[in-house]
Amino acid sequence: MAQGRLTVAPEKCPARRIRRWLISSRRTGFFWGPHMGFTQGVFAALVADAAPADLRGTGFRFFNLVSGVAILLASVVAGALWEAAGPAITFAAGAAFAAIAGAALVVVKAPMTQKS
Repeated sequence: MAQGRLTVAPEKCPARRIRRWLISSRRTGFFWGPHMGFTQGVFAALVADAAPADLRGTGFRFFNLVSGVAILLASVVAGALWEAAGPAITFAAGAAFAAIAGAALVVVKAPMTQKS
């Protein structure tokens, strides 16, 4: 102890350990798994309701194709931003894209149909 103060080694600091745990690639599934569980059922229901019965398989294939391409492009953009500007700008851009998508949901309303 230096002059009556308790010192903690940086690698044993609780805040750093928690931060490291949260961003660890092994722990990503802890958050990604529930996210996928909550959203994939909703997406499947939306596709099933929107596609005609005889084209439902094509609707699922097209939805998954578009989703995969969007995820790939988002990952490339995020990686480029991370390398060029750092993590703060990357997360700010992600927040901006989410805000734009949320605003688009409010402005552009799809007609709701009711099944009989």
